[in-house]
Amino acid sequence: MGRLDMDIHKGKKAATALYEAFAELGIHGRTQMPEDLMPDGMIKGSGKHVRFVTLTLSIDYQRDANALWDSARRTYEDAATQYLFDPRALHEASNHKVREDMRKHSLSKKPDKDAWIWRTVGVTFFKKWHGDPELFLAHCYWHGPTILRRLKEDTHYDRTRPMNDYPFLRDIDFLRYDLGAPIAYDPRRRGYVYTEPNWVMPSVRITEGELFALMVAEKGTVEIDT
Repeated sequence: MGRLDMDIHKGKKAATALYEAFAELGIHGRTQMPEDLMPDGMIKGSGKHVRFVTLTLSIDYQRDANALWDSARRTYEDAATQYLFDPRALHEASNHKVREDMRKHSLSKKPDKDAWIWRTVGVTFFKKWHGDPELFLAHCYWHGPTILRRLKEDTHYDRTRPMNDYPFLRDIDFLRYDLGAPIAYDPRRRGYVYTEPNWVMPSVRITEGELFALMVAEKGTVEIDT
């Protein structure tokens, strides 16, 4: 397999062309992604919308996108479970309550794990960013590489040990199944290691099916300058 070089300028042009083709023509007649559909009464771009998207994305691993976002909308529209999208309320709620309420509309697929991730992310935003994910982004100067680095590296202390602020990005299953990382447990080191030392995390997450869909988007081919 040949070596792949990153061309940021061409990548931006390609991303713009693909986005415009999707928005105008769609893929197989669809011009919306599952996350584009908001709960009833929600205003696009509002703080509630940002928190809704951010928290739902925190458990978007090994999930059917349509089912996940449908469950998130139903959870938000239910007055009894809407608090799950409020960082302050998450801080005040018990782990057990969050776990049980996330199960009500099938928001969680792995109850214990998803509830822990969801509450950890929500409480992090409450304690560090006044419940507003946009303050975190602004602190990163809206710079993509900085945001990705902070998502992986930012920590807080749980009693006496440091814990990751955004645990799903460090999850072994996420690395192995979503990003295709060659990971195996090494009993000698008592931890996980990369079995291919030259493996690097992909800059873009996309499945073969998604790539094919983009390539055959109806009349969506746009010529990119070489």
